[in-house]
Amino acid sequence: MRFDRFFPAPASAPRRGSLGRALLAGAAAATAGAVVWALIADLTNHQFSLLAILVGVAVGYAVRRFRPGDAAAAAGGAAEALLGCALGTFLTLVFVALGAGAGPRTILRHLNVIVNAYPRSVGALGIFFWLIAAAVGFRLAMSGLRGRAGRRGRPRA
Repeated sequence: MRFDRFFPAPASAPRRGSLGRALLAGAAAATAGAVVWALIADLTNHQFSLLAILVGVAVGYAVRRFRPGDAAAAAGGAAEALLGCALGTFLTLVFVALGAGAGPRTILRHLNVIVNAYPRSVGALGIFFWLIAAAVGFRLAMSGLRGRAGRRGRPRA
C-alpha cells in the first residue's frame, strides 16, 4: 500500500531525482569541463591546473541538482571530477598532437606516445589540483541538503 497519497511530502521538502540521473549529469559536466580545459590549454599553449577546480565545481553542481545531500551521489561525483580532470589532460595531449599535424588515425595508431607523455603532463601539482577538484565536487554535492532552515542556526534562548 502506498502511503504517499495519504501523507504527501511538504512543499518545502526538496525533491530527489534518481542516482543514475545525478551521476549521468555529473559525467556530462565532467566531459564538458574536460573538453573546455583541453581547448583552453590548446589555445593558450599552457596547461592550467586550476581549471581542475572548475571541473569539480561543475560536477558538484550537476550532481547536487538531482541528489542534494546524498553521500553516494557526492562520492560518485568526486570520482567523476577526478576522471574529468584526467580526461582534460589526455584531451590536451591529443589536441597538441592534432595541432602538430598528426591526424586522428596516426594518433590512434600511436596512442602509446600520448600514454607515455601523460605522467609528465600531469605532475605533482596537477594531482594536487585534481584532489582539490574532487573535494570541491563532493562538498558542493553534499551542501544541497540544507535549505534556508539549515542556515538559521540554533534558536536564541
